[in-house]
Amino acid sequence: MANMVEEVSIWEKARTVSTLVASIFIPLVVVAITQMYTRADAQRQREARYVELAIEILREKPRDETQAIRNWAIEIMNNYSPVKLPARVLEELKVEPIHIQSALDGNMKSSAKLLEDIEKTLKEWERLVRASENLKERLREEAKPPIKQTGQ
Repeated sequence: MANMVEEVSIWEKARTVSTLVASIFIPLVVVAITQMYTRADAQRQREARYVELAIEILREKPRDETQAIRNWAIEIMNNYSPVKLPARVLEELKVEPIHIQSALDGNMKSSAKLLEDIEKTLKEWERLVRASENLKERLREEAKPPIKQTGQ
């Protein structure tokens, strides 16, 4: 019997120790993962801002006095691109402005067009629903038996 009490107390001790370790370890892991994600997200945002700046620089017409900054912008574009720019494109960017429409501009225009199309479709559906309701009402009226007048 004393052996069983000893065994139970060993298991209780093990459970207590594992609970204590878990209560310390799990929050530390969560903090570490959150830190890694935050740093990675901040790095992606920084890279995106650099690319946006590079595009703005490359949109300008090349001049002798801006060649150094253009070279920097070209390097930024090539560095943060998952697919490296071909050598011919890199050379063209040194002497020609880049012609890229902002993705946001394009998305906003296409979104505005989509909303306009949705509004037209909804108005057409409303018109069809009203016409359908009018047709149902007329059919009900026509289906009613005539009222007979009695006593005359």
